Amino acid sequence: MAGVVGVHDHDGNSEKELKHTPFSHPLEKISSSSCHVSPASYLPIVTVGIDSLQPHPSSHHPPSTSWVKKARYLKQMQHGVYEEVKDEREAMEIPTKTKYSLLHFFHPDFNRCAILDSHLQTLTPKHYEARIIKINVENAPFLVTKLGVRVLPCLIAFVDGKSVGRIEGFELLGNTDAFRTTTLEQVLVGFGVLVRRKLGEEEEEGRVRREERRKVEEEDEGDDWD
Repeated sequence: MAGVVGVHDHDGNSEKELKHTPFSHPLEKISSSSCHVSPASYLPIVTVGIDSLQPHPSSHHPPSTSWVKKARYLKQMQHGVYEEVKDEREAMEIPTKTKYSLLHFFHPDFNRCAILDSHLQTLTPKHYEARIIKINVENAPFLVTKLGVRVLPCLIAFVDGKSVGRIEGFELLGNTDAFRTTTLEQVLVGFGVLVRRKLGEEEEEGRVRREERRKVEEEDEGDDWD
C-alpha cells in the first residue's frame, strides 16, 4: 500500500500530501543521516582552489589536471548550470557520481523555494566544483522519505554521495527572506560542499576598490584647496 508523506513550508503553511510508492534502487546508499550544524561550525573559510580537487572515483577522470581543462570538463558534466531534474532516479545518481553536489527539494507553490532558487541561480555559475540541481518533491516521493525531507525549502549537501549538511527553511540564513547570496555561500563552504568563498571575495574586493576610490577623491579635493 502506498504511504503518504506530508511536506510543509518553513512557516507550516500550505501542507502538501504526497503519495509515496516505495521502490528498490541500487543507489539507496545515499546517506540519510541529518547533519545538525551550529553557527560556529560553518564560519571557518576553506581556501582550497578548484585546481586541487580530485575527481570522485566513480566518475570519469578529466583528461588533464590543468585548471582550464578541468573547468571545461566540469562544464561538460553540467557543472555551472542550475537545472531541474525531473527523474527521481537521476536525482539519486548524481550525488553518487559527483564529488560535490547540492540537491534542492522544492515545490512550485512555496514562495521561499522560489527565493532560494534565485540565490542558487546566482551561485551556481561561480562554483563549477559542485553539481547543483533541484527536484520537485512531487516527483521524488522515495527521496523525500529516504532523506527525511519535511520542511521546504530543503537544500541537502553531498560529498562523495554522503549527506554532510542541510538547510531547511531559512533558519541557518538569518531566518529572513532577505538574506544575501554570500550568506548562503558561507554556510555551504562550511559544509564542505563548496571549496571556497567566491561571491564573498568579489564583494570584499569591490568594497576595497570603492574605499580606495573614495580616498583618492578625498585627496584630490584636498589638493584643490591648496
